[in-house]
Amino acid sequence: MNDHHDVDRELLRAIYRTDLKAFYRKAVEELFPGRSYHPAEYIAAVTYALSQVLDGEVTRQIINMPPRHFKSTIVSIVFPAFVLGHDPSRKIICVSYGSDLAAELHNLTRELMKSDFYRWVFTETKIKAGKDTETEIKTTKNGGRRAVSTGGPITGFGADLIIGDDLMKPEDANSEVKRAKANSYLQSTLLSRLEEKKHGAMVLVQQRLHVDDTTGHLLDSGNWEHLSLPAIAVKKEKIYVGDEQWFLREPGEALDPVREDLETLAKIKAEVGEQVFSSQWQQFPTLPGGNMLKLEQFRRYEVLPPRHWLEYYVQSWDTAVTASDTSDYSVCTTWGKRGNHHYLIDVCRVKLEYPDLRKAVEEQFLKHGPKLVILEGSHIGKALYREFYRSKYCRETNDGPIVFKFYTPRVSKEERAAVQSVKIEQGFVWLPTVADWLEVFEKEVREFPVGKNDDQVDSMVQYLAVIALRIPRVNW
Repeated sequence: MNDHHDVDRELLRAIYRTDLKAFYRKAVEELFPGRSYHPAEYIAAVTYALSQVLDGEVTRQIINMPPRHFKSTIVSIVFPAFVLGHDPSRKIICVSYGSDLAAELHNLTRELMKSDFYRWVFTETKIKAGKDTETEIKTTKNGGRRAVSTGGPITGFGADLIIGDDLMKPEDANSEVKRAKANSYLQSTLLSRLEEKKHGAMVLVQQRLHVDDTTGHLLDSGNWEHLSLPAIAVKKEKIYVGDEQWFLREPGEALDPVREDLETLAKIKAEVGEQVFSSQWQQFPTLPGGNMLKLEQFRRYEVLPPRHWLEYYVQSWDTAVTASDTSDYSVCTTWGKRGNHHYLIDVCRVKLEYPDLRKAVEEQFLKHGPKLVILEGSHIGKALYREFYRSKYCRETNDGPIVFKFYTPRVSKEERAAVQSVKIEQGFVWLPTVADWLEVFEKEVREFPVGKNDDQVDSMVQYLAVIALRIPRVNW
């Protein structure tokens, strides 16, 4: 009997050592003995994302979650202890917006690492005598955890892992000066503390506060993995959680229906207002005057209908004047059309000077084989039109002509979008459920017409406008 008991204990210890989700559940019981643990499904998505960081598969991870969904418990309290359990030489910096919050989270990690449970699971990780304070602990292997508030000094302390947990107070989010200060601190100060720039890792966890908060600022760089968990799903999602398992969401489902069901979330929305709820609970921040096009009104497809079922493909180019860092993007959206329904197939978003842009137009044409290519009426668009209008690509085929069309709008982009938004409201415009370019496209849709970029929306609206002209196919 004792042999079996010992085997069971060793098996349990192995589970706690290797499975962050299991370790998190037990850690919550140790730290908060009076709290009942509810194994919400989304926890697996968060712990899998963090496990990828621990294993070195991911070095830049952003996690956006609603308030009171245990993001700090998982990411700032439990995860650092788990990392040090696996490698007590790892140096970790944990940053939060205030010194009191940073110290509170740090002390809970200390408490966990001193528990009998932790010392049983991770026998090799020990806190060094005399190196155990409210802002820093060191292990006997010279690793440790250091707590810092946003803007606080960290000179002389390098890190293998940096965790940013709510770097800004919600009430500071509407201050351009304070947003810029937090973003500058993150990029200029925090990231410089990574001892190995190639292998060092950073995790940012927060509720969204503004389109230009730290999440928005970093996502523009395109180098970050992003896990976004809105309180109420706006689309069908399939999030991998490891071991061939998936966290599945359907539109309209609550993230944690046991703790915050749809009725509770509706009350919260009424209390805080639509804009705050959209940002902090839904992770979809909008600027005043934004959200003109409702993302939830787009329909979704999991598998693109076969090409023979669609009538034809169309590409719509919105071209930028230059390729400078501050210029707009040149964007090509590729669409499949059947009847009144329009399927967004692909998005190409680039900053290129004219020779390379011309090559990109040709590459996108050859990639998808559209029957119509629409070129927006800038002088760059005119130059492209002149090159392609009489080219070998404009020709008769068995299915009709292939045409490059030049299009000059006559009204403002807001007016054009308002006219075409009816098609979206009526459920005639389809987006994929999954695509590499989808997150940036959706962000631009939500922020239109006051967001930083609107080239993808312009390309979409241009396509919908030209198709609505219903010019006979032979002439386009």
